[in-house]
Amino acid sequence: MGFAAPGLLPLAALAAIPVVIHLLSRLRLQRQNFPALMLLQSVRRERFSWLRLKEIILLLLRTLLLATLLLSLSRPYLRPRTQPGPAGDVVLVLDDSYSMGYGSRWQKAIDNCSQLLRSLGPGRRAALLTTSGTDPFPELAADPRPRLALLDTLRPSFSAAGLGPALDRAVKLAAPSRAEVWVFSDLQAGSLPADWHAPAGLKPVFVDCGSEQFDNSGVTEVRLEERRIVARLANYGSRPVTRTATLSLEERREEKVVSIPARGTADVVFDTPLPRSGTVTGSVDMLTDSLPADDRRWFAFTVPDEIRVLVLQSAAAPADYILDALAAGQSAPLRVTVADITETGRLDLRDYSVIVVSDAGRLDPAGRSRLNFALGSGRALLLMFADGTSPDAAMETYFRIAGEVRPAGFVTIAAADTSHPLLARLARAELASARFFVHAKLEPRAATVLARFSDSDPFILEAAEGRLQVWTAAPLPALTDLVFRAAFAPLLVRSVNYLAAVGSRADYPVGETIRIPAPRAGPVTVSTPAGNLALTAEASTARPSVTLSDTRIPGIYRLAEGPAVAVNPVPAEGDLRRMTAAECSAREIEVRDNVGRPAVDLVLPLLLAAAVALAAEMLLLAL
Repeated sequence: MGFAAPGLLPLAALAAIPVVIHLLSRLRLQRQNFPALMLLQSVRRERFSWLRLKEIILLLLRTLLLATLLLSLSRPYLRPRTQPGPAGDVVLVLDDSYSMGYGSRWQKAIDNCSQLLRSLGPGRRAALLTTSGTDPFPELAADPRPRLALLDTLRPSFSAAGLGPALDRAVKLAAPSRAEVWVFSDLQAGSLPADWHAPAGLKPVFVDCGSEQFDNSGVTEVRLEERRIVARLANYGSRPVTRTATLSLEERREEKVVSIPARGTADVVFDTPLPRSGTVTGSVDMLTDSLPADDRRWFAFTVPDEIRVLVLQSAAAPADYILDALAAGQSAPLRVTVADITETGRLDLRDYSVIVVSDAGRLDPAGRSRLNFALGSGRALLLMFADGTSPDAAMETYFRIAGEVRPAGFVTIAAADTSHPLLARLARAELASARFFVHAKLEPRAATVLARFSDSDPFILEAAEGRLQVWTAAPLPALTDLVFRAAFAPLLVRSVNYLAAVGSRADYPVGETIRIPAPRAGPVTVSTPAGNLALTAEASTARPSVTLSDTRIPGIYRLAEGPAVAVNPVPAEGDLRRMTAAECSAREIEVRDNVGRPAVDLVLPLLLAAAVALAAEMLLLAL
């Protein structure tokens, strides 16, 4: 017999309360003889005997009622007899991604691992690997039973690593001795690569530790927008939910209630003002649910004194409308420099956070090369095409120019990704009202389409982790009347602000190696969620930097005299939807519910016994 919540087992001692009360009441009774009542001593005592029996039965029923209810809190279960285990060696793969922390998934995985290890015959070897790469038993070793105690110390990580790499290591380890491979996972959708198939002669057995029913929500993004902190909350469940989001910014806290639709997202804008400049760190928390790992998201923003913007124009595409929009709609201090596109070679592009090109088709090879270098150095680009007649102007890595489109009449913006921060708060009707008479036809490669025309051609592309945006129609009256619409200035200003924020990246996923610029080479101190680290800033061709290789814990990582970065779990791991039966069948995956016979849960029988005791007590009192 075992207990899923052994910490509550001592509460069962409270079942003795009725017995204690009964004994104390008897101690207070005193025997007193009354001569006038001595004649009653001869009366038959049957009635008194029944009352005494009834009192004892009621005492037993009340004690049983309390004992069963209190015992059920510790969730007792009966362990089945250990069945014979695998005849040969085994390699166990434990999915310790943070989705396994939902509900009882982790405990089921640990229980099944423990049961399988106990069932191994004498001389059989075992190894235990994890998806996060922190393998407890990386090599096959004989008699693993003494190591069973280590299983209870393991916890889900904050990693979102899939099963693929761990399975590859397991197959490689199992191949020489043809050991069996057992995988303990919640079979989350996307946890296996689409092209993964079990190797011939070695098919892993998957123990399903998940369930189809779940209700989870999380904080997926925190961004800086117009000097306000905006958080995006996602609801992965099938029912709408209402959550409270809390902003923690230094000593200040702000709470907001937000409703999130089923399988949808919602943005919450906090009103707490930010300092005029400097580094801002904090977190956005949501009321903890059954999966706490994605209920908090850390952030580290650098609020600049000003955003330096370089606008490159040509004689055919002057930047007048761009400059007017930036001057009229700016919500952050912008310092705009205007230069001719032919002067790109003499400018130091590292001096600017955002570079806007009004006529990207007229860039010469040297100019494109310098812009590519700036993009690789962390700068952000906004490219606009005044025509599509220069296929050599393409950035082949991200898109290809397929010509120029002159529709019969005009096209409009028919589709826009309003879940993207750039377009989330713009009115679709205002965007849709703009007419486009000429636009370049671009074929995206490593780029995402954020908005499309009514002829299905892209209008806005995004690439390079959000640091490159491309408009296929420049803001010129000959190409579009967007420049006369109310949506133009907000769209352009939001594009510049968004690119400036993305260009100064300070948000990294758990487990990624991070290089943080340091003020100078030599010893530095880095504060991390696990404590302070003494590291060395290495000099390089650019500027000194510190390399952080251990970022397994979410939180803020900050140099004592330098910038700060935020490390967070990958939000997609919070979507607990699972692989379908068809996907498992296509990969020829054998799926089991348990290693052997499942444990017998005693909670329901105990609750039924409590109900029977209560009903019997009520019936007895009615007699």
